[in-house]
Amino acid sequence: MEKEYYKKEIQRVAELTEKTEGDFRFAVVADTHLDNSLPDTLENIKAVDENVHFRCLTHLGDFMNGNIPEKYTREILKEQMEMFCESVGTGEFYPAEGNHDGYCDNAVHFSTDMAIDEMWYESTLYLQEYKNLSRKKNKPYFYVDYPDEKIRMIFVCSFSYTFKDGVFHKIYDIDKEELEWFKNEAIAVEKDWTVILFSHDVPFESLSDDESPNVTKENSIAMLKALVDAKNSVGFEIAAWFIGHFHGDMIKVKDGINFILVASETAYVPQLWSMVGSDGYFPERKLGTVTEDLWDSAILNRKDKTLTLIRFGAGEDRKVSY
Repeated sequence: MEKEYYKKEIQRVAELTEKTEGDFRFAVVADTHLDNSLPDTLENIKAVDENVHFRCLTHLGDFMNGNIPEKYTREILKEQMEMFCESVGTGEFYPAEGNHDGYCDNAVHFSTDMAIDEMWYESTLYLQEYKNLSRKKNKPYFYVDYPDEKIRMIFVCSFSYTFKDGVFHKIYDIDKEELEWFKNEAIAVEKDWTVILFSHDVPFESLSDDESPNVTKENSIAMLKALVDAKNSVGFEIAAWFIGHFHGDMIKVKDGINFILVASETAYVPQLWSMVGSDGYFPERKLGTVTEDLWDSAILNRKDKTLTLIRFGAGEDRKVSY
């Protein structure tokens, strides 16, 4: 049942979404972390969707909190995917994998929150039912095509892992196999198409030019270079690259691409760390008010080359040109 303090916001977001001209509407949510407010978020998405009819719902990763044993992580992830699928009329829900979307289990020697390919594939097996989706084997990265609108949505996995001396180790970089898939398949897009990308982490070393790199991301940087080179040589458009992970809002333009950071759906009060990047900020949150929720209604206008984000709950509406 809709809570009273959300009703006006449902109406506002639905009306603005309907009034905004565009070719393609979808919703974006990030970093839900098993939040107690998640049932309200899903109900609010569903209420807006009933009026504007999103083509799909996307998630930028971190469904989980980490540090949960394997057995329960597997069960919870499946439940999470089912809940999100049911919140939009089309049933189309596309998730990126987050750094906490795994388990920590000393019995099997995981060094940190791990989501091995087999586990993530099992949790997202429903994706195989989508005819417009292409995924390589059981990998956590894929792309979705909308031929009528000439739009491709690419979902990148920001992480990889190795198994050494009986222990799994997480790597904050894509692996070579994903890089080759990205270069040879994901960005094999025709000139008159528009690409939108989604991942949990950024495909470069630092959000701010004046900061030292947090971690070396050799393959991720190569992926970004391949994308820019393909865009320049083929001529397709890149509307934006959506990012979660940092729990704050920010728009960074790099190599001519709009990197749109989306704040966490979870209403941490206060926030747990400082925002990375001088241009980023944490929207003010207050439990028991409309600002307890946070997600975006996105409208792509290919003619005007704009992407409009109508914010539900905490934060501001945003618009970028590409």
